[in-house]
Amino acid sequence: MRALYRLTLSVSLSLVVVTHQAGNASAAPGEERSGLVVNVVDGDTLKLVENGQKIRLTGVDACEISQKAKSPLGQTIDCGTDPKAALIRWTANKTITCQIDGQDKYKRLLATCGNDKIPDFAAELIRQGLAVAYRYKGRVTEPVYEQIEQTAKDGKVGLWALDFDQPWTYRQRN
Repeated sequence: MRALYRLTLSVSLSLVVVTHQAGNASAAPGEERSGLVVNVVDGDTLKLVENGQKIRLTGVDACEISQKAKSPLGQTIDCGTDPKAALIRWTANKTITCQIDGQDKYKRLLATCGNDKIPDFAAELIRQGLAVAYRYKGRVTEPVYEQIEQTAKDGKVGLWALDFDQPWTYRQRN
């Protein structure tokens, strides 16, 4: 009987520890997380090795992986692969630091992330025309990114040289 009690207690404590560790995936705004990236999910979402928690870059919206655009010559371009490839290059074997801004409805952490060479991945994606400033109910959530986006748009950089659907429009249609 005592062995069964000890086994039950041991299993219960193990579950508490695992549950507590999984609960640490959430973070308070202003908290900082650093580490290596285990996976780049798409052009605006990645996972840290630390706990596998998905982190969505704040203020940026990249084309979906399956999304297409048209070049001025009518060629079909996979516009979701370039931002993902850029994030892979920028994070490969490099420690990144993320400033937590909150959490979204999908339980992803929202954060501003960068490394020693690129302090803000979202700003750089927008600057290179690989993504657009994120909008909520038609309004840009990070005004500084709107200015960066306008510069890329005026220069017809990246996406702005193509005929493409805004990522949120594409998601609504597909």
